[in-house]
Amino acid sequence: MVGSLKNGGRWNTRERFGVLYSSMDDQTAQTEWSATLQKLLLGSPVVFAHIDIRLQRFLDLRSAPVQDTLVLSRQQMIDTDWDEENEHGREAITQAVSRLARERDIEALLVPSAVSGAGSNTNVLVFMDRLLPGSSWEIVNPSALPSV
Repeated sequence: MVGSLKNGGRWNTRERFGVLYSSMDDQTAQTEWSATLQKLLLGSPVVFAHIDIRLQRFLDLRSAPVQDTLVLSRQQMIDTDWDEENEHGREAITQAVSRLARERDIEALLVPSAVSGAGSNTNVLVFMDRLLPGSSWEIVNPSALPSV
């Protein structure tokens, strides 16, 4: 989350709020890493972990009715050049949707992956500072993670 706060991303403007970027399955996470994050974090150690997340309020942006209500297409979510928008001092549409959801105490967004590949092609974006009482997260099998 610190990295997303510092650098921003498709779904959050840098230095505004952090997002825990995660994926529904291993293949999507690894495809996302290979296509986007790897170039940002060259030389940095990376650990993939399974997380069990239990949420009460999330918004599924893969849903056609939700997209219709927001007047936001799947293609817009995928094609938005958020970095270019930010370089020109503008908030990208994906970042605006995320910010507004967070401001309304939505805990997470389910969004289509911007990179194609095997797996669910679904990312889960968690606003950790918006988790409601009764919502939770935990690392599955933490003893399997490398020690730091």
